[in-house]
Amino acid sequence: MDSTIRYADLWALLRRLGYDCDGVIPENRQRVLEHAAAGSYLTLADYPLDQPVHPQTLYGVRLELDNFGLLPRDQFDRWVDRRTKANAAKANGSNGTRQTRKRPEGAPGNSGST
Repeated sequence: MDSTIRYADLWALLRRLGYDCDGVIPENRQRVLEHAAAGSYLTLADYPLDQPVHPQTLYGVRLELDNFGLLPRDQFDRWVDRRTKANAAKANGSNGTRQTRKRPEGAPGNSGST
C-alpha cells in the first residue's frame, strides 16, 4: 500500500461508508470511528488531515472494512490506487484529469492549428 493517502482521504472514505468519524480522545490524540449499523469500531491516531497514513494503518482499515462487509479488499485497493494518482497529480500541479479527445476546430482552448 502506498503512503500518499492522507488522513483527509481516509476520513472522507469512512464517512461515505457510514462511519461517524467525529469521536476524538484529545489526551491520547486518537479518533474513535463507529459504524453503528455494522457494529464496527476503529481507533486511529488523530493526525493532521494532510499527514500521510502509514501503510500498516491502511491494511488494518482494509481488513476491518472487508470483515464487516462494508468494502471488499479489491475495491479498497482500487480506491487507494485512485487516491494515490489524484494526490500525485495534485502534487505535480495537475488536476488529475487528462484530455482523451481532441477539441474540435474553433472550440475554446483550441487554437485551430494542427
